[in-house]
Amino acid sequence: MGKRRHSACACLAGLSLLAATASPAGATPGSHPLVVSTWDTTSSSLGLGASFGAMPHGRVLYASYYSNFSSTSGNVSTQLALHFSGYQDPSLPRGAYGAAASAATVFSWPVAGGRHASGLPRLALGGYVAIAPVVHAESGALDLWLPLVAGVALPWSPRGYLTVTPWVEVAGGASNPAAGDNDVLWAASGRGGVGVSFHLSRFELGVTGVISSIGGTARTGAWYGVAAQLLWHWDRVVPADLPSDRRLADEPCDAVGRRWQQCQAGGPPGAAPAGEHR
Repeated sequence: MGKRRHSACACLAGLSLLAATASPAGATPGSHPLVVSTWDTTSSSLGLGASFGAMPHGRVLYASYYSNFSSTSGNVSTQLALHFSGYQDPSLPRGAYGAAASAATVFSWPVAGGRHASGLPRLALGGYVAIAPVVHAESGALDLWLPLVAGVALPWSPRGYLTVTPWVEVAGGASNPAAGDNDVLWAASGRGGVGVSFHLSRFELGVTGVISSIGGTARTGAWYGVAAQLLWHWDRVVPADLPSDRRLADEPCDAVGRRWQQCQAGGPPGAAPAGEHR
């Protein structure tokens, strides 16, 4: 079974913004954090991130914690995150505070150029689906935004230490704004951006620029942001994603020796070498 290690990523962090209107912002449609923290699905990782977003009448800061688990196929990753936010605009001098959680299934299929020696695809087609509930507290009231998120990306790694990823995303869900009535509103939002990641042995440093709609279909505005993250890839790269001359590099010598004896004996991988009894 394959463990994974090494660099990864391109888009990340948790960026959120609240409505660009005079009323309290709250968990407005489009305010969910970024749900993908890495596009390198060959390794598992832990990390921290920070982000800043701005719009005409306010700003928001986000701090994020990531925990990502890659499958033994090397093409799928489950990415979990917790995000904590602070928001401020002229209508909220004391600010609003909140939190979000995100759970994403991320797919990355190599489509051209093969892989680098690290296992990182040179060019991949990426996609993801996620949930990302958001809650903000304003003057004792809670605002909720419960979106289902889907997106596509094109991670390109011209060098083994560099990945550039353009991406787009749509989200739709229910919102319960605190400013006014208690009716549940259904809304949609869209966003896109470009992420740049640097892979440094087991560490990865990424920066992402984002533009997003906010406020749903009735009162749509836009916010602009930048996010940064640092990931530690604690696991080994899935052996199947490595070049053939490196697939056994991290395997114990006794396991490699047994496999070589099996090949010499001409038996199947699970068979004992000739003259040896189990």
